[in-house]
Amino acid sequence: MVQKKVRTETAAVFVDASAGEFLRYQVSFLGGQAHFSIVDTVGHNILLSHKVGFVRDWPRPVDPVSQNTSHVATFHFALATQYTYQVELHRPNGTVRTLIDIDYSSNSSSDSEFQEIDVTTD
Repeated sequence: MVQKKVRTETAAVFVDASAGEFLRYQVSFLGGQAHFSIVDTVGHNILLSHKVGFVRDWPRPVDPVSQNTSHVATFHFALATQYTYQVELHRPNGTVRTLIDIDYSSNSSSDSEFQEIDVTTD
């Protein structure tokens, strides 16, 4: 069973991308190897995974952007025992709002956990 330590958990966010706002996704882990992904459910694009890195800004100029989508993070505990997942909204004036800041932990290699945030853009 996955244990959650929630510091902040937001279900939905509006990102004014045309004004320069963006989301920053960050994942850290404890254990032998991370196995996770963050996917845009409308475009079916992998935004971030253990294969490409642990920090990613969205949207980037090459990203397809839908007005309404969900970004879903999936964490597997086969080789990792803990993940910290953070999502921040960055504004052009330099302010940062933490939307998600959660620790997930499990000692069972068969466990997995999902976290979704609904994203609306201009």
